[in-house]
Amino acid sequence: MVTDEVIAPVKIDENRLEGLDIVAGQIEDTKALNSPLKLIIVKYAIFGKRRHPNTESPSRGGG
Repeated sequence: MVTDEVIAPVKIDENRLEGLDIVAGQIEDTKALNSPLKLIIVKYAIFGKRRHPNTESPSRGGG
């Protein structure tokens, strides 16, 4: 009861979205004690592999 918002970052995939339903239900139950409480859902997807910023890439002419 020390906050009005809960931010839930969720990677887009079926299992995580099902888990989000559980969290949303728990937030709704908590509203009985803290009515202004809101759930903010941030959905994201990962496209491709991440590279360390200091990694040389052949396309950069490193070598």
